[in-house]
Amino acid sequence: MGKQNKRRSVTRRRRGLARSKRQYESQHPGGKAKVGFGIGPRNWAALWVLGGFVLLGALFSWYLISPMLTGEADYDGREMFFPFSFLALMAVLASVLPHAFVSEDGTIPTYTDDRYSPALFWYLVGMMALCGLLIALAPAMALFDGYDLSAYVQVPRTRSWESSTAPLWLVAPPYWAGSAVLFFYIVRGVWRRFTRPIPFRSYRGARK
Repeated sequence: MGKQNKRRSVTRRRRGLARSKRQYESQHPGGKAKVGFGIGPRNWAALWVLGGFVLLGALFSWYLISPMLTGEADYDGREMFFPFSFLALMAVLASVLPHAFVSEDGTIPTYTDDRYSPALFWYLVGMMALCGLLIALAPAMALFDGYDLSAYVQVPRTRSWESSTAPLWLVAPPYWAGSAVLFFYIVRGVWRRFTRPIPFRSYRGARK
C-alpha cells in the first residue's frame, strides 16, 4: 500500500510538470519549454541580483568578524551575534538559488522536488544545515566567551541597519528552537527523499 502511494505521488508530480509544459507551449507557440531547467525561461537578471546580494552580505559579515579573528580587535563573543545572524540569513537566501534555477512557479524549496539534480539537492541541504548551525552558534558564542545569559548582545533593529542590544536570555531560546526545528525538517526531508524514493533530474540528459 505504501509503495503504491509513493508511485502515485511521483506520477502526480510528473503529470503536473507535463501540464505546466503544455501550458507554457500554448502561451508561447514559437518556443518550447525548457523542461531540463524548469518550466519557461530563466529570469537570469533576478538570479544574478540575488546571488550578488548574498555575496555582498557574506562579505559584509566577514568584514565585521575579520578584525577579531586577525587580532586587530579584541575578541568578544557578544559581537559575533549580529554577523552570525546575518550570515544565517544569507545562507537561507543562497538556498533559494537552486530552486529559482529550476522552477519559476512561485513555490518554496522542498527536499522532495523531483526537478533537482543530486548536486542542487545536496547544495540545498548544505546551505540549510549551515543556516541552522549559524543560528545555534550566534547566541552560544557569548556563552563560550564567558558571558552568562544576563549579558547583552547586539541585534538589528526592525527598521534600521543600526543595531541595538537585547538580553541573551531573551534571544537565545528562540534561536536554539529555530535551529532545532530547521535540522528536524532537514533530516525529515532527506529521509523522505530516499525512502519514497524520488528520482533526481539529469540536466545533461534533458539537453539532448
